[in-house]
Amino acid sequence: MSTELANKIDRNNVRHMMVLSCAPVLAGLKIASLFVTRAINYEEVLNVLKGTEVEIMTLSNNNGMLTLLLYNRKGLSKYLNKNMIASFLRKLEYESTDVDAVLKEFSFRYSLYLMERMDFPHEMGIILGYPLEDVNGFMCNGGKNYLYSGYWKVYGRSQAAKRLFREYDKATERMIKELVE
Repeated sequence: MSTELANKIDRNNVRHMMVLSCAPVLAGLKIASLFVTRAINYEEVLNVLKGTEVEIMTLSNNNGMLTLLLYNRKGLSKYLNKNMIASFLRKLEYESTDVDAVLKEFSFRYSLYLMERMDFPHEMGIILGYPLEDVNGFMCNGGKNYLYSGYWKVYGRSQAAKRLFREYDKATERMIKELVE
């Protein structure tokens, strides 16, 4: 993104920040993203999502700051039900690959993590749509020894990831331009 365009982003504008954080999901290129905002902005977030296929789940509310999961239900369901992904989730003791069941269990585990009663739930990478090999690579390497870092740390297929990240960047830039021009 050009410096000129980046300078037009209003960091106090919820729409601007949502696009900056979640454009690939809003554009239908990615199945999920996290968005952190003030609790007082929640209604505006809902308004931005009105009429889209993007749903929302609150993962935490910490001193008035919300961590929200924005996701495409159909895309997430399809991903969770891939054989390798379903097998991975079973190994992590998820009883179902139903979107609602997975999100409920993940939300519970995430809250335990925030209370420092559980290690970080690395299945977050799966929920965000990251490739399984990258989630496994991150877990096995403790976040080190990656081939490339962009929207996530890449442990395999770095060229494909770079192409995908460029598509995400293009979507973000296009949507930011629409907002500020």
